[in-house]
Amino acid sequence: MKIRLKSSGFYFFVVILMTGLLSCSKEVRVMNKYAKKGTIAQKDSAAAFFYKRKDWDKSSILMEELIGIMKTTPRGEEMMRDMAFAKFMMKEYVMASYYYDQFLRSYPNGKYAEDASFMESYCFYLNSDPSFLDQSYTTKAMESLQNFLNNYPKSARAGEASKYLTELRERKATKDFNQAKLYFDISNHKAAVYSLQTFVQEFPDSKFREEAEFMIVKAAVLLADQSIESKQVNRYKDAVEYYEKFIDRYPKSFYRKDAELIYEKARKALEKIGK
Repeated sequence: MKIRLKSSGFYFFVVILMTGLLSCSKEVRVMNKYAKKGTIAQKDSAAAFFYKRKDWDKSSILMEELIGIMKTTPRGEEMMRDMAFAKFMMKEYVMASYYYDQFLRSYPNGKYAEDASFMESYCFYLNSDPSFLDQSYTTKAMESLQNFLNNYPKSARAGEASKYLTELRERKATKDFNQAKLYFDISNHKAAVYSLQTFVQEFPDSKFREEAEFMIVKAAVLLADQSIESKQVNRYKDAVEYYEKFIDRYPKSFYRKDAELIYEKARKALEKIGK
């Protein structure tokens, strides 16, 4: 009797499962038919169906077809958001950021605006390249994340946005610092001084700041060494001033001894010129 009960239960489970699969298969066929030759309402139903099933490719193709028509309808706001999210899930971050931007332009005060603003920034963040490559998307992501924090300072995602912003700022700082060092390495000391000063102004909290300020002192003296006599006095004086600022800020710096030697060189050069 127990075997029969188990067999009956298993048979019942198989019947229910097969019925569900057949029903689901039939619904998929209907939705595929709507997607190909359906009315606007039927295609919208198919788009929502495939979106719910996480078939991002099919749903996005349908929404791309419908989004212009639906824009002025109550369904438009939700569809624009779903379109952007489908592209995001497909890892098409450039297109996703485009649709999030379009959403914010079309529905700046919509109920999904905060989420769209964060997601646009996040797409830029995910598309940002390592520090040794072009930093266009890093800059875009930083600006977008800062706008998000300005507009939604109490957002539940503010902490996450701040973390990404800090990471991107350091990535951009690494790029700019390495560029400034490159000027130094190729002996373009005038460009090195300028680039390093710009770096310090733009990234005052960077982990590279101390090294950057030491390199300003070093580059300034080398620039003075290479200058014509009429410019040497002012340039050595600049180097001395940079040294004094560096020592005031970093009295126990790892670079202190080297900085002192450079300073002595500048001071002696000024004494020699004065004679």
